Amino acid sequence: MRTRSLVAIVAFVAVVVPALAASCTLDFNQFEPTRGSSAGGGASTSSGPGGSGGGGGMTASSSASSSSSVASSSSASSSSVASSSVASSSAASSTTSGATEDCLNNIDDDGDGDVDCADSDCGGGFTCVSNAPPAWNGPVALYDGVPGMKPAACPGEHPLKSYEGNHDLNDTPAICSACACSAPNVACNVKQLEFDTAGCNQQKGFATQPAPGQCGPISPPGGVTSYTAIAPDAFSAGGCAASGGTATLPPPDWGGAGLACAGGGLGGGCGNKAACAAVSGAPFEAGLCVYRSGDQPCPNGFGDKHLFVNSVIDTRGCGLCACGGASATCAAKTKVFSDGACGVPVAEVPNDGSCVDAAGGASIKVDVTKSGSCPASGGAPQGSLKEGSSMTTVCCAP
Repeated sequence: MRTRSLVAIVAFVAVVVPALAASCTLDFNQFEPTRGSSAGGGASTSSGPGGSGGGGGMTASSSASSSSSVASSSSASSSSVASSSVASSSAASSTTSGATEDCLNNIDDDGDGDVDCADSDCGGGFTCVSNAPPAWNGPVALYDGVPGMKPAACPGEHPLKSYEGNHDLNDTPAICSACACSAPNVACNVKQLEFDTAGCNQQKGFATQPAPGQCGPISPPGGVTSYTAIAPDAFSAGGCAASGGTATLPPPDWGGAGLACAGGGLGGGCGNKAACAAVSGAPFEAGLCVYRSGDQPCPNGFGDKHLFVNSVIDTRGCGLCACGGASATCAAKTKVFSDGACGVPVAEVPNDGSCVDAAGGASIKVDVTKSGSCPASGGAPQGSLKEGSSMTTVCCAP
């Protein structure tokens, strides 16, 4: 038991005494100024005079500085590790948070330090554009191509229609309806009906024929066995009225059509250029554009020129229709009746000089057919369709 007690006491002394000594040394150094220290409190590296006491001060200071340096180094190391850990954690969160870069809002949405067009996430779908020069409008996305392929609406990247125009006008003539002429008034003068012997070889007399469509009496002499009448005379009264020549104007036929679209927002990240803008795909031009009224030279940075027409000069029409001199014809035939009231027909005599056998008659009726016409002329397409002087220039970045 005594031996164990002694061992315990020795162990206690071995632990406590050095600790007390260290405690006294640290307290001394804390309050004993270091020889040669600067006014700011920083330790001097110069030993200087002072004998062993000064050397002891330097040693204590060095010891304290060393301890402080170790502690500081340890603390800085811990702090550095902690900061590195925090930065690493922050970087990881910015790349794994799922944030998407909005290329048109002037904000670094995904936290990678790059804004809009400067961010690789904006890739080929966006481009930096310069400001539209004074008097120019833009930027716009431009379609310039076949009219039948022109989009009916603007693309989502630039949804607002800013301008529409055309170029390469084809001169399509007017379509004219055919000219025509009304029929003239025609009058027919029938000739007399002759009475003949058989074969019309000997004239026995004649009778004046009644007006067309009326029944008139005849009194052929005895021995009459045939009839004959020559063709009536035809007359036209007045001229013919012309019609037709009405113009139908086809719409302008353009070889090319243009559509300029704006809107969609502008972002940043473009350095000395104005803004970041979305690029529309085909069929729109690859580069964004600016536009201005008139036929203008393109400004710097927008060298791809497109010229569009805003109006047409349309003088198309049709010439007047006209009618030439009238022609008239008449044809007649005479019916011979055995009774006096045109009731019982016995013969029909063409009024063309033909000889018709008949066994007598008491009455006749004449049927007349007449016609007339005038030759038509005129009505050809006239005038032209030309591009007007009002134009718009659209200039695009290459």
